[in-house]
Amino acid sequence: MNNLKSPISNQSAIELHIEELVLHDFAPGDRYSVADAVEQELTRLLTEQAISPAVRDAETSLIDAGSFKVAPGSKAAQIGARVGQSIYQGLRTDASLTAGPGRSE
Repeated sequence: MNNLKSPISNQSAIELHIEELVLHDFAPGDRYSVADAVEQELTRLLTEQAISPAVRDAETSLIDAGSFKVAPGSKAAQIGARVGQSIYQGLRTDASLTAGPGRSE
């Protein structure tokens, strides 16, 4: 998956690299469409929503985006957007959990 570089303000940016995204029970032929939709949704969320310094400064090797149900017949774009939202929430949660003493969110 591509690196995402999203402007957060005039002076800071986030670089997010997804090495591997594990999706169970999806057709292999949908992987690129889902990946594109994930990238679009993450870019949108990181651009439009203010995030804390803890999220901007976080480094993590694993983000648990949880699980969710998808309605049968859902389009790859819908699935990817949902995955992107889950990753974004996991990123915010992970950063708030790993923000140690002296770090603020």
